[in-house]
Parts: sequence; structure tokens; C-alpha cells
Amino acid sequence: MKKIAKYDEKALEILQAWEAGTLKPVTDMAEQAKAHRATADATFKKDQRLNIRISSKD
Repeated sequence: MKKIAKYDEKALEILQAWEAGTLKPVTDMAEQAKAHRATADATFKKDQRLNIRISSKD
């Protein structure tokens, strides 16, 4: 049994461009990879603590 994938509009647009062969590689791959790594590192960085107090009724 084959699973049918469901895509949102943006993913479907990218998939169609890939299948049509209209995607082009970036010229500065190393720079792009470095920028994406920095963004990912910043996203998962735990540099602050947060205390939340909730009353027992909640």
C-alpha cells in the first residue's frame, strides 16, 4: 500500500519546480550553509531561564 503525501502550497510549489527542472543551485553554497547553521544554532540555544507560576485552580 502506497502512502499519499499531503503538501502545503509552498512545498508543492518547490516540488513542482524540482520536477520541472527549473531550480538553480546557489553560487555561494558555503555562505548559505553557514548562515543556515547559525540560524539553527540560535533557534535551539537555551540562554535564558523562565519561571512560570500557575495557581492550583488553573
